[in-house]
Amino acid sequence: AQEAHFENRIEMSIDHGCVDGDQWTAEERLALEERGQDPLVFNEIKPAVEWLTGTQRRLRTDWVILPREGGEQANLDAKLKTDIVKYINDVNLTAWEWSKAFKSAVSGGVDWIEIGLRSDPTDDPIFVRRESWRNIWWDHRATQFGTLEDARYLFR
Repeated sequence: AQEAHFENRIEMSIDHGCVDGDQWTAEERLALEERGQDPLVFNEIKPAVEWLTGTQRRLRTDWVILPREGGEQANLDAKLKTDIVKYINDVNLTAWEWSKAFKSAVSGGVDWIEIGLRSDPTDDPIFVRRESWRNIWWDHRATQFGTLEDARYLFR
């Protein structure tokens, strides 16, 4: 996995650096300074990324679970499930976690959201959080990237 992802991860790291304004390599910076030039950066990438991420934040949607069948009990069950999902999202600041993952994915191409169970009985049982692409190794031969259903492995 490390060999297969090597070049891609370098490119993703460079892409993240470009968004942050780090667009010169050390060699290029040194060559400019030797000529007496400042390594100026006119960052055209960052405003585009900020526009996309701002649009994502403005277009956040709320969950609504609808019943499959009619009837008062089905409607009450659906309302209860909607309230539970909203509570989990509120407790975990899920909207912010999604926004952080979205920004990283726009900048470098991929990021992750982890949804899991806590073992601490005194805390809320379900958690939602962003996980950086730098901490995940996945099967480079998987073709169903959105779901990785055909992946042979995914390491964290």
